[in-house]
Amino acid sequence: MSSYTISPTLNKSRVFILQKSELEKRLDPFFYVPELLELEKKVLAKKPKKLRDYVKGLASGATPKTTESEKYYAEKENGIPFLRVQNLSPTGVLEFDDCKYINEETHNGMLKRSQVSAGDLLVKITGVGRMAVASVAPDGFEGNINQHVCVIKTESKEISETLAAFLNSDIGEKLASRRSTGGTRPALDYPALLSIPIIEDKRILKIVNVATEQIQKLKEKINELLKKSSEEIEAILLN
Repeated sequence: MSSYTISPTLNKSRVFILQKSELEKRLDPFFYVPELLELEKKVLAKKPKKLRDYVKGLASGATPKTTESEKYYAEKENGIPFLRVQNLSPTGVLEFDDCKYINEETHNGMLKRSQVSAGDLLVKITGVGRMAVASVAPDGFEGNINQHVCVIKTESKEISETLAAFLNSDIGEKLASRRSTGGTRPALDYPALLSIPIIEDKRILKIVNVATEQIQKLKEKINELLKKSSEEIEAILLN
């Protein structure tokens, strides 16, 4: 049998040869990109668990019709947070600047199965950009999610935070993206999501916590500078 070679001038991450014996269930080329295959081999050498090993419960939500907003939605003051992809962040902390709210009837009726409680792990499973962005519901939290996010019940908030820290790392993101399907709108189905290898190392969480604290301090400093500049502009224009 003749052997094939690829010109060294070609990008090896885009043009590569795969033996038939190396094929798994997937036939799309992205799943077999050499860089991702090598990364997964290194991760598997650590004898990791799979995400499914930490799951006590799993669900995704739905989006009530916005054309019937009075039936499903509510104002912030008397509503339940309705989390979407934009509310998740790579720091693992939920962001509520652009948060919608649903009423209690929707929360306890139509979306009862996807309710979110304190300590739950929330993971992005659909959409462009980074895949498997993960955040953890804070203490005392009660909320819900749409169909582009899944809620994972684990044994503890600490476990959820550790999982989020790994999934938000570049390694976790590449492992998740390798398993996603779809062209213009990538998605992770449950089997693919739960198959992600997880290296459980609390040092990762410590690094993320330090970075998150620094980010928060920078945000506070930025807000102070913006407020100061606004006051100076007002003084110039009105005095």
